[in-house]
Amino acid sequence: RRGRRIAGRHTESLPSAQQLQLPARLGCPGGPTDAQLDWLVSGEKSGASGSGGAGGSECDSIYVFDGVDFAGSAARRRAEDTKALTALVAATEARTQLAGGGGDAGRGRRFGPHRTGEEAAAERAKQEADRAVAEAAKRERAKQRKEQRWRKAGYTSLSLPDPTSLAGAASASGGSAVAAAASSPDEAADDSDATDGEEAPLRFAVGDAMRGGGGGGERIVLVFADASGRWPGKGFFRSVSALSGKPQAAYEAAHENGDLSLGDAHLVECGSGLAVCLLVVLKRDKRAPHGTPPDLCAASLDAALARLAPVAARRGASLHSPRLPSGGGGGAWYSVERLLRKHAAVQTTVYYFKR
Repeated sequence: RRGRRIAGRHTESLPSAQQLQLPARLGCPGGPTDAQLDWLVSGEKSGASGSGGAGGSECDSIYVFDGVDFAGSAARRRAEDTKALTALVAATEARTQLAGGGGDAGRGRRFGPHRTGEEAAAERAKQEADRAVAEAAKRERAKQRKEQRWRKAGYTSLSLPDPTSLAGAASASGGSAVAAAASSPDEAADDSDATDGEEAPLRFAVGDAMRGGGGGGERIVLVFADASGRWPGKGFFRSVSALSGKPQAAYEAAHENGDLSLGDAHLVECGSGLAVCLLVVLKRDKRAPHGTPPDLCAASLDAALARLAPVAARRGASLHSPRLPSGGGGGAWYSVERLLRKHAAVQTTVYYFKR
């Protein structure tokens, strides 16, 4: 009984909606009704829905603000957006069909107008040609800077020219190249002998290639080197240095001036009918342990012998090469012999070192 009296006393003390005099809120003129306040206090939703009427539905709508219903304008904007999207899709499909479905259909506003397949192929070819011209100009500028640096240092390159570049220059010069060839029939004959498809026979001997004889004319000794710039002090390199110090000096000077690259062939004159050709054909693995011998690069040897062959043919010189050991860069010596037979149109001797 005491609890019921306390509950009744608290219920009688609650003020009514008219006593509260609440202002109009959330788009409901006159403020909330008594039924709505009872629903807020007791949680009985049925009372609010039964007596709220139209005012309750207006308060629950998200499109009502300050008594104004914006639902109609929102629906109208949605319809306009849908119509604009449909028109945009139809226009894009029409442009794609007009372009024939090839080339750069669908390139978009960023890449310009649409093009056919032939136009796209022509543009790609033009871009590749421009890129090739730019690369050639870049290489020419680098070559000019290097030659200028060499002039300042007083360095003269002993590297033999690439025959492919000479052939390109001759074809570009046109009639002047034909006249030069006609004025020197002997050299033309030598070049033709050096470039025919017949393989020259090899001679094998035992001894030191630096002191070997034969041929009765100028001797060109082949030295297989890498691009590190370090001249070894043992093996065949010691034999070369014992006879002449010019090859080592030329090798170190070429490294200091950035003139050592795989595939190069540097011809060093040592006097008395002897010349040494430094073939940069050995490649070292930087990750290998210290003391690991370099590997022979067959592609670089092919390029280096292609540079040397026409020079040896014009001079009528004989070639002398040491036989590389299997563990010193000559693991694929059969490829060295094959390339020697391919390029050397003069007498070539391979020397086995006598232990």
